[in-house]
Amino acid sequence: MSYSPLLGSSFNRTFLRDAAHPCTFSGMCAMCTADCLGSCEIGLSAVRGMEMVYPNTTGDNQIASEKRYPVDYSHFNINGRVFGAVGAPEDPDLASIYHVGLDTVIGRTHPVKLALPIVLPAVIKLNWQDYFAGAAMAGVVAVIGEGAVSKDPSLRYEKGKVVHAPKLKEMLGAFERYNRGFGQIVLQTNYDDDLQGVSDYAILECGAKAIEFKFGQSAKGTQPANRIGTLEEALRQKEHGFLVLPDPEDPAVQEAWKKRACPAFHTFGRLPMWREDCLLRRIEHLRGLGMQNVCFKMAGYDPVDIEHLLRLACACGVDLVTFDGAGGGSGYSPCKMMNEWGLPTVALESTVAGILKKLAAEGLDLPAVAIAGGFTMEDQVYKALALGAPHIRLVGMCRAPMAAATSAKKVGELVAAGKTPPHLAQMGSTIDELFLDLPFLRALYGSEADSFSPGAIGVFSYLNRIGYGLQHFAALNRKFHLRHAVTVEHVMRWFARELGYGDREEFWGIVGLLHDLDFERWPEEHCKKSQELMRQAGVEEEIVRATASHGWGHCVDIKPEQEMEKVLFTVDELTGLIGAAALMRPSKSVSDMELKSLKKKFKDKKFAAGCSRDVIAQGAELLGWELDQLLDRTLAAMRAEEAAIEEAAAQG
Repeated sequence: MSYSPLLGSSFNRTFLRDAAHPCTFSGMCAMCTADCLGSCEIGLSAVRGMEMVYPNTTGDNQIASEKRYPVDYSHFNINGRVFGAVGAPEDPDLASIYHVGLDTVIGRTHPVKLALPIVLPAVIKLNWQDYFAGAAMAGVVAVIGEGAVSKDPSLRYEKGKVVHAPKLKEMLGAFERYNRGFGQIVLQTNYDDDLQGVSDYAILECGAKAIEFKFGQSAKGTQPANRIGTLEEALRQKEHGFLVLPDPEDPAVQEAWKKRACPAFHTFGRLPMWREDCLLRRIEHLRGLGMQNVCFKMAGYDPVDIEHLLRLACACGVDLVTFDGAGGGSGYSPCKMMNEWGLPTVALESTVAGILKKLAAEGLDLPAVAIAGGFTMEDQVYKALALGAPHIRLVGMCRAPMAAATSAKKVGELVAAGKTPPHLAQMGSTIDELFLDLPFLRALYGSEADSFSPGAIGVFSYLNRIGYGLQHFAALNRKFHLRHAVTVEHVMRWFARELGYGDREEFWGIVGLLHDLDFERWPEEHCKKSQELMRQAGVEEEIVRATASHGWGHCVDIKPEQEMEKVLFTVDELTGLIGAAALMRPSKSVSDMELKSLKKKFKDKKFAAGCSRDVIAQGAELLGWELDQLLDRTLAAMRAEEAAIEEAAAQG
């Protein structure tokens, strides 16, 4: 069995003369005849030569691998759970699809909130205005692709450095105009871009806040070779700092050019040669200019290189690393490279996850990590998040949202011309009738949404569908958010400081984090199995006892004795109630919740019925506090720690 395509390709609109009888090993027709006009890749190469290494169908097209890979995400199915609820009360009215939280946070010193665990990788053509606008509306990360300044007709260089590229500011603005506090626009720079000072210019002159250093891409392991039509242009490109071959400044080359005996001039993108010391200095320099977040882009290279890059990311304080697997796409890359190099996405993710586990065990401070490479639908996204958990927290999607932008744009143009596509006509004939997620945008932006372009709406709607689909799978797995354990951890830390145990804050926090260690997997052995697991791992007996004591009266007979144990016993239930109450507020936050509102929810026994009022009242009694005092203090703790809880929950 051959996984590679035959020697007929959509890349070059080539085909086999006798496709019914191929030689699968070579990709040729089994019988190659003397009267063939050369319709396959060999025949076209015989006429066009080296030009055929690249697709000749680029322009406004986006291209992806044609190869059939032996394993992809379709080979896995999603398993579900029946009992329990993680991140939500065990209440069927609250533990619902609607309340599944998909938001996350990346960034070390400058946190960036994302409404969805999605990154839209690099684009510089194909309707970038709608692509970036839709990304901002959806609240995700979007990346401006490498070589962005080259698309600017008014581009100017001085001494090999970019000094004028207003198109770049326009690209950044396409996102920022619609920024609603979620997501971020990132500028990607390759080795040549950085040599030419693109990053510096973008930060100082265009207000860029995030830069992505590109090490590789699954469909484009090398930078493309671009043909240059004249000697004059070749000289100009070399002056700007590009690698041009043959050397246009060589007198012999110039003489050969005059005689039409010189090979065509090409610019060749430099391979990244980042040395660790150099890169560290470069990143610190850019941070000094105002860069807030730094990202890396990597492909499926040798595992040694993958680990090297991740260690480098830890050393440099990188915020996000995106790994791109084979099967994804590119605007311009050698045909065979697109098909035949790099680790397929499943294999790449497995490799990266294993390395991340190793680095985590060493105690390294890991960056957020995304996996990309051919993702289109929510089932693939969910499987990728599950396979890479807990370290791979985001999924990159490029060609699919790009297709959403271009398709929706075309639909908008046809509707405006009174030519609604037949397959949509039965659903309506106006923008309002056809774009059903437009009310979501009106809820976010008001009447301004009525002027949004159909292409941008299309990106938002597509990603909204992905999010809604993810909520279904997450609910199936009873994963409503990963915040309960970290909520209790941070509330315990707050109480440690508040009650005069500041020197024991770390201990209080660890007890809070580990208190439900066994609940998800062994709910019937809660507070019993955890003791066994901790003792096997050599955990201090004080922690073992403290975590188990919060199950007093319903799981174990270990009564809370220490003040820390009494606080844990009480806030375990109470933080769940407060969190459930926050979900019902428009803000989804405790920041604007008042005590009287919380007391009302506390008295309503039907609300969050799984949060025991009796346990909360019993805990107040153990602590010697009035109920109102307990409610007020715990609410204050959750307000004070909300940002830290959100960040910790996002990091899994």
